[in-house]
Amino acid sequence: LRDFIGSGGSGFSLLWDITSYPGAVHLAGNESYAFTSHFADNRLLERMSGYGILPSVIPPLGSVGIAAVYIALRMTSHPVIFAGLDFSYVPGKTHARGSPTHLSSLTRSCRLRPASATGISPIGYPVRKTGKDGRTNVSDLVLYSYGERLAEIAGAHSRLYDFGKSGLSFGCRRLETAEELERILDIAGDGISAPIERGIDFSRRAAVSSFVENEIEHLEKAIDVARTVMGGGSDPEDLAVSVLSSVDYVYLHFPDTTPMPGTDRGFLERFTRAAVDYRERLKRITAEGFPNLRRS
Repeated sequence: LRDFIGSGGSGFSLLWDITSYPGAVHLAGNESYAFTSHFADNRLLERMSGYGILPSVIPPLGSVGIAAVYIALRMTSHPVIFAGLDFSYVPGKTHARGSPTHLSSLTRSCRLRPASATGISPIGYPVRKTGKDGRTNVSDLVLYSYGERLAEIAGAHSRLYDFGKSGLSFGCRRLETAEELERILDIAGDGISAPIERGIDFSRRAAVSSFVENEIEHLEKAIDVARTVMGGGSDPEDLAVSVLSSVDYVYLHFPDTTPMPGTDRGFLERFTRAAVDYRERLKRITAEGFPNLRRS
């Protein structure tokens, strides 16, 4: 929630990925809009789509700034103007004054650890490129890769405009003056042609309930198979792998370099622990009556 420091009571609208931290979703009240980044091929998203509860899908873009640009282009046929996506930083000042990261560093400072010593370090190896203002700008491999992704999007949309004055440029059309900005705004008018969905509607409660109950069954079956194999049971390996694969999201975060799912005890122990955790979370949500479903 540190990203929202200072935003309380501001009445902002929130576009949130279904993988977002749930606590952050509630900060915007009713002005929240759900989407799904296709972060990996997995059975969970497939089943959510089958039940009709999967929000609008966008590709995995890595950066919230790039995702915002992508969604804005998708929501309207009018020009999209952005500022602040500079993909670079001043050494020792990686975040703007007043930003959540900067404010967080100030709140954590003390006599033994002054704010000047709490700056955020570069993400990786520094990359130096000439920026919009003709000066050398410092970036890094991760930030630069975000810029390259923006360049891909800009190449497909001539209605994307950059009103920023500093940082790196990645092929977006530049707006140099306030007059140019006003001219584009006058042409644009107002209107949204393809809004994304506002959360998960209350009318879908039955579909959500059925989906969760079905998911609990998938998890329980996978847990039983994993425990049977660990106990020396007779389930064929190919059957076990098939059942475990039906809940592949359980092990997406595992660091294994070997193909997954496996049937060795080390993998099955970790799989079972993670699957039980997912199952219990879903059971708790069911018992609470899906309190987070929109009631409008």
